Amino acid sequence: MMVQVWHERVPTFGINSPSFPDGFVHVATVEVDARDGDTPQSIADWAFEATNTVSRPWWLAPAVVSHVGPARSTSVGDVVVVAGIPWRCEPVGWRAVQP
Repeated sequence: MMVQVWHERVPTFGINSPSFPDGFVHVATVEVDARDGDTPQSIADWAFEATNTVSRPWWLAPAVVSHVGPARSTSVGDVVVVAGIPWRCEPVGWRAVQP
């Protein structure tokens, strides 16, 4: 499954975040090996981990196609799109973005 990762153009870290997709840039597409029983939130977790720099820059990860080159790690306020539904990263977990 392909998951889109969108970062806020100006990071607010969840405080007065802009509406999606205005104020966001599509930074990456992540290939997630989704399995039966995976929830949208668990798939979002996987994309979050794949687009965070820990031991190497995230844009060099094999499952990630970067659309912007080097960029900050995914954080609170950013959005991942799982099966066409946008999910905003919260301080704990994910919240579906209302149209």
